[in-house]
Amino acid sequence: LLSRTAAENPAAAQLQEHLNAAGVNATTVSVDVTDRAALASVVSDIRRQHGPITTVVHAAAAFKWTLIPDVTAEEFADVYAAKALGAENLAAVLDDELPHTFILFSSAAGTWGGARQSTYAAANAHLDALAHRLRTRGCTALATAWGFWADEANSTATSPENIDYIHRIGHNPLPAHTALTALQQALEVDDTQITIADISWERFLEIFTARRAHPLLTDLATTHAPTTDSTTTSPATLTALLDNQTPDQQRATLNALVTTTTATVLAHPDPTTLDPDQPFKDLGIDSLTALELRNSLTRDTGLTLPATLVFDYPTPTAVADYLVALLSEAVVPVKSVAQAAGRTEEPVAVVGMACRFPG
Repeated sequence: LLSRTAAENPAAAQLQEHLNAAGVNATTVSVDVTDRAALASVVSDIRRQHGPITTVVHAAAAFKWTLIPDVTAEEFADVYAAKALGAENLAAVLDDELPHTFILFSSAAGTWGGARQSTYAAANAHLDALAHRLRTRGCTALATAWGFWADEANSTATSPENIDYIHRIGHNPLPAHTALTALQQALEVDDTQITIADISWERFLEIFTARRAHPLLTDLATTHAPTTDSTTTSPATLTALLDNQTPDQQRATLNALVTTTTATVLAHPDPTTLDPDQPFKDLGIDSLTALELRNSLTRDTGLTLPATLVFDYPTPTAVADYLVALLSEAVVPVKSVAQAAGRTEEPVAVVGMACRFPG
């Protein structure tokens, strides 16, 4: 059992005791696998004491929640070293006599990407490629791209905010027993690369295919009705309010609606402090919250809004101006039809059907 602090880590000592009690002769060794010379020395000692190494499991991780524009060179090096460089060093020092089985713990972040998982996604994609390369050398290599393990939900290394985010994008906790059973099956059928995750597809697909077509996921995606919380705003009340306002007042009303809704999906305590001219990406909107914002505005306005709304109109003010254009086309014709027919009530069900996308 190799890691930087294996020999001094109480958790590693507990694992060693557990394995020994199960009849496995386990030894912990402290070594930095990113140091190829130090790793080569340890591998040489293992071979001298125990003979050929037949199986390797690389399960290192160094996870940071960072968007691509915010990644520093130091962060990139840290994450990439633990996942990719360590695995490459293992493959290199074992190259003269490759093990029969080489298991790489990858991540679903490398399979379909994920917001704030920039460097981690790249490092795990590297592991997937390494598995294919080892196969060409005759090694039974398997890269398993894991989803969210249930054990991680109880780990202090994962904050409650990040766990909540993982749930919201459709990842459910994967019990360790289920995960390891799936791993065993992947080895038995001789897979090279596989993703194992418990996914709520309706939620997950809408988020991951919202901005662009995804070669892996687009064919699975279907249209689902937006699921949103209840609110006091409705298309009827909003239409009635806008119908009695000047154009400047309408713009102010819709600007306030978009800003307040943005604050809600971001769990921001004070909507009045949000700058409506600040880009959504700078406010912290990602693919998940972008869809929540679109769904809320769809419900409140009665309009059919695109999933790419915040990407097409990148500030709250731009979205509000877009809504002004759509609602001015929807409201006026409906009112005119009602008055021409001699009715005082407005056929609210029609609102939204007269919209069109500019251009």
